[in-house]
Amino acid sequence: MLNSMLRSLPYLVHTNRELRLMLEGQKPFAMFCDYKDCWAEVVERYLHLFDRPILQGRMTRMDHFAPTLAPNARIVHRVGFRCPAKNGACKRW
Repeated sequence: MLNSMLRSLPYLVHTNRELRLMLEGQKPFAMFCDYKDCWAEVVERYLHLFDRPILQGRMTRMDHFAPTLAPNARIVHRVGFRCPAKNGACKRW
């Protein structure tokens, strides 16, 4: 449940509601980003909530890994989720 300040904003705040909004057809895409193997446990649990809709064909997942330009060369891990097109066919990434 959003607090009154967030509900009063002129746009839809979606933090921690991406999956529900996607399944309701209100949000076609979600992206999460962190360094490789550095996801907080709560984020990993949240990302696993997307597993069932993916297995059901209701959305697709894309993982992308890229090195940073920093001297320590950490790897950035992006996870994207996409809902199918309105005609029911999943678009390619």
